[in-house]
Amino acid sequence: MERYSQQESSAAKRLAKAQQEDVAKAEQKRQQEYQEGIRRLHTVQAAFDSRLSDTESDIEAIMRTFPKPKQEKLRVLVLVTNPRGDLRSDKEQRRIEQAVQRATHRDWIEMHFMPAATLDDLFDGIARFSPHVLHFSGHSNKSCILLEQNVDENNGGFFLFANTLKRVLVSSDNPPLVVVLNSCESAGQLDDLVGSEIPFAVGMLDRVGI
Repeated sequence: MERYSQQESSAAKRLAKAQQEDVAKAEQKRQQEYQEGIRRLHTVQAAFDSRLSDTESDIEAIMRTFPKPKQEKLRVLVLVTNPRGDLRSDKEQRRIEQAVQRATHRDWIEMHFMPAATLDDLFDGIARFSPHVLHFSGHSNKSCILLEQNVDENNGGFFLFANTLKRVLVSSDNPPLVVVLNSCESAGQLDDLVGSEIPFAVGMLDRVGI
């Protein structure tokens, strides 16, 4: 009986030792995997830092080739249309002029108003003034704005779709940076206007009160 107890005790010790060795081996393996993961992370980080440094150097080299920006006034072309004769376009124009006059840096803003603007006026205004901002005031819907026809009496106007408007604007060497459509539901046109040539556009989600 005593011999069996000794054998049992010896087996238990061997089992405990084996378990300790397994635990030690598992911990050693875990530590090795952890250290390997850290080394891989350092390698990836070093490669990323190198690429970032190269990219920054390339950008600096490109920027050095650009001419320094010249100081110039902010040019705003305001197209005002009312072919149906049902808008107070003159009132909005006066409000814009008053707002500019009250602005702190009003001397750095150059306004060009084109009332009763036709498609030809749009082409002419873009070519002559090269505006930074195009502001449209008139009728529109989710897909087009309404320009004037070259007639004296009230009429249905000329529908200019947003994708066509964009083609007109980007035909200039210096397309407007901002397009503002102060007209009904014009927010629906913004996806057709905004892109690499025209980075910003503002439209109205709902109808605009007269």
